[in-house]
Amino acid sequence: TVRQLDAEALYQHLLASVRRSLAGRDDAPVAIVGIRTGGVWISERLHADLGIEAAQGVTTTHPGHSDDIGATRLDFPVADSRILLVDDILFTGRTIRAALNEIFDYGRPRRVELAVLVDRGGRQLPLQADHVGGRVDVGPDERLVLSQETSGRLALRIEVEIDQHHARRAQHLSDGFGMRPAIGIADGESLLAIGIDQRDAGPAARADRFPHQLLHARQRLAVL
Repeated sequence: TVRQLDAEALYQHLLASVRRSLAGRDDAPVAIVGIRTGGVWISERLHADLGIEAAQGVTTTHPGHSDDIGATRLDFPVADSRILLVDDILFTGRTIRAALNEIFDYGRPRRVELAVLVDRGGRQLPLQADHVGGRVDVGPDERLVLSQETSGRLALRIEVEIDQHHARRAQHLSDGFGMRPAIGIADGESLLAIGIDQRDAGPAARADRFPHQLLHARQRLAVL
């Protein structure tokens, strides 16, 4: 199950919030730093749309990256600086904490403001964003996925997360019987549906061995 959200509308709300905050201030951020990967997409657009003289930076939440693609790049004096930290989705707060730890390895900034496209709740740390594009209710079995089109436009969708252990168990149960498993969410619980695909079924699973031509079994994955 996939639900599409209006990422561009959320971005415009975020841009307006940051722009209002910067109006008339003499302590505007001297750098806009995006957290890889979605935060970088958003920070680059904010930098272009705000039209302010600010350095651009990139930070990773996986310290130890040494390659050009995954490394942190903060090509400005971090110590005593004012930074706008940008991410796509604020959830538990652990990604933000990891990004702050990475920034502080380069120096102690005077101030860090946080801007996020979406706040989905579920905080595990006492962290809040200064600027939010929107708040979205996401279920425990769902995740938000941000993507960027070649034109630079953002796309955001909500996907159902399937437990990989259950997916492997479903595949294992169907192997050898010519059955094709499907896993979904119903009433907040993962369900397994196994049906015979007549094109792929072996002799033991063909219609002449089953009076109804289709065997359909729904089992709660918790009991597998």
